[in-house]
Amino acid sequence: IDRLKAIIQDELERRRLVVMTQYSEMEPETIALTAWTRIDKFRVSDLTEDRVRDFIDAHNKRFNPEGF
Repeated sequence: IDRLKAIIQDELERRRLVVMTQYSEMEPETIALTAWTRIDKFRVSDLTEDRVRDFIDAHNKRFNPEGF
């Protein structure tokens, strides 16, 4: 969680529109990155900073109905 928090905080400082939350119905030891109709779901052991940042880069404002 601390690794994810650090990545998300950095992305927020870069003015990226990201949210991090816990989902109680998720399988144990699982992370899911979501962006509208996209999902990257993987085990905590497979977490890398590059994987998270690549997902954010690929889907940043890809679908932006709010107009941010």
